[in-house]
Amino acid sequence: MLPNQSPLPVQILRIRFTGFGTIVGEHLVWKLLTPSDLTDEPFDAVLDSDAGGGEVLAVKDSWSGVQVAPGDGLVLRMPNNHSLEVRYRRAGWAGIFERRTTAVQGFA
Repeated sequence: MLPNQSPLPVQILRIRFTGFGTIVGEHLVWKLLTPSDLTDEPFDAVLDSDAGGGEVLAVKDSWSGVQVAPGDGLVLRMPNNHSLEVRYRRAGWAGIFERRTTAVQGFA
């Protein structure tokens, strides 16, 4: 789980991954992961809310409009031997020129 510990909501901009399935020639290639891709195993993502339950993101067309409120988190599931990169910023005008990245490495 990637928690939002800041006092401001964050906007998810992009999620991409790389792993065994993305090897082209001798190089790993990054592939974008859209919310609609989350219906296919082995990826899964859910917004975890303090209010209880979680919003399934697979019903959304894109990451625009997906925000993580303060105290909430983004729960990500990915296969072993893959790397996942989440690019985000603070929501609203506060983060208009800001870009942050969190990387998650999944190894057996």
